[in-house]
Amino acid sequence: MEGTLEHARLQQEKLNRRQAAALSALLFVTVLVVCFFLTAFTTQEPPPGEQFVAVGFADLGSTEEAGGD
Repeated sequence: MEGTLEHARLQQEKLNRRQAAALSALLFVTVLVVCFFLTAFTTQEPPPGEQFVAVGFADLGSTEEAGGD
């Protein structure tokens, strides 16, 4: 009787391990696919080819205003 219960427990444990492995693999693949889509379909700032951002320094004001009080 006890040997049968032990065998059933081992079979259930083996099934649980297989289910855990399958769920872990599924979650891992899902995370990889989500990361791929996030990196593949997001817009880059700045877009490729435009490495620098134009900043206008022509309108800084006069030197009298920059001196303070």
